[in-house]
Amino acid sequence: MEIEPKILPLVDAINELSIVRTFSSCEAHYDEQDQEFMDRNKADVRFDPLPGVALEEIEVFITYLMTEFNNLHGFTPMTLTGYKLFMPNDDYQPEFTFVIELEPFDRFDTAKNKRKGTDKAIAQATEIVKKYKGRK
Repeated sequence: MEIEPKILPLVDAINELSIVRTFSSCEAHYDEQDQEFMDRNKADVRFDPLPGVALEEIEVFITYLMTEFNNLHGFTPMTLTGYKLFMPNDDYQPEFTFVIELEPFDRFDTAKNKRKGTDKAIAQATEIVKKYKGRK
């Protein structure tokens, strides 16, 4: 499956950390004709730790990314959140994955402004991920 072009730089930067493997992403879709049953009004990247990587290392990365993004750029026009998403498997046992989301602060803003803000936020988050990689 092809990765959407606007989210690709962030996906590549996250994969270059060599601590996780991304498996799903969305660049966000704000135009009325792009709306579907599922909420596509935010960009996201989903990933799992690589074998042998401690969960704490992933949590440190996510905390760094959220903190740097919010310290440098605040919460408007975009918010960056990261979390561990739990879901049951076929045997009703909990499994989880990690998610980073970029979401417009003002959900009533125009589609054009949300797209512009999302594209800028993806670029900013990509630079922060690269900076994190340089720390290691």
